[in-house]
Amino acid sequence: MLKFLKENGYGIFKMFLIQIGMTVFGLMLAMATASSKSLLLAASVFAILFYLYLLYSMVWEAGAKDKIRVEHRNVKPQPWKGFAMSLIANIPNILLAVLIVISFMNIPKLASGEITPTQLSAGEFIVKTTSDDDIQGEVVPTADEELGDETVSNTESQNEANTRAYEKFVAETPEWALNLYQVSSAIFGFLNGMYNGIIVTISPDNPLIKLAAALPAVLVCGTGYLIGTTGKRIFPQYRGKKAEKTEKAWGNNLKD
Repeated sequence: MLKFLKENGYGIFKMFLIQIGMTVFGLMLAMATASSKSLLLAASVFAILFYLYLLYSMVWEAGAKDKIRVEHRNVKPQPWKGFAMSLIANIPNILLAVLIVISFMNIPKLASGEITPTQLSAGEFIVKTTSDDDIQGEVVPTADEELGDETVSNTESQNEANTRAYEKFVAETPEWALNLYQVSSAIFGFLNGMYNGIIVTISPDNPLIKLAAALPAVLVCGTGYLIGTTGKRIFPQYRGKKAEKTEKAWGNNLKD
């Protein structure tokens, strides 16, 4: 294991750097498209595909280089190498997702569905209702009517009720679970900014979906490495004469 980490540490670190760069890109797209769920979803899909393409290109090159080593240096093949590298690079994501699920299940009102993670994030612990008079249109403000105080009073009562509901929620919730959930969720959201649009659109209140966030990267890296060891390409690449000469020279050095 230590030997594998020593030999592939740079590649694993590079995967993590790609994730950091793409999460910043994904967060920027999310902020730019937050006003529309459809745009937010489209931006998230684009960011994810771009992220996976970068990972694929990186591990394909690694697989192609290992192919030469296997053929000319009799190095033992490691078909699982791409999967292992990505799995190690995604350890922070997996650990954070596990912590989110554990803390979620230890917050009674979240686990029972009385409140949702969306409500917790927004600080809304009661459902704001509208009076029957407002719904039926029986109370219509006019220039001669002074309803401002009444509106303020209703707003204040709702705020007070929300504050009491929050205090009750905190009293009934283990402090460690609430703190762990909020901190791990914040870090996970930052490290996986490209996935936020899909999570918010498809299943914002299900913590289990975060356990699957690392799966696309692991599958793409494992598959990309295997394809690289065959020397075949899915995506076309321009190859100039200089690049071909460099590769030939490098291959001849390996033979020697």
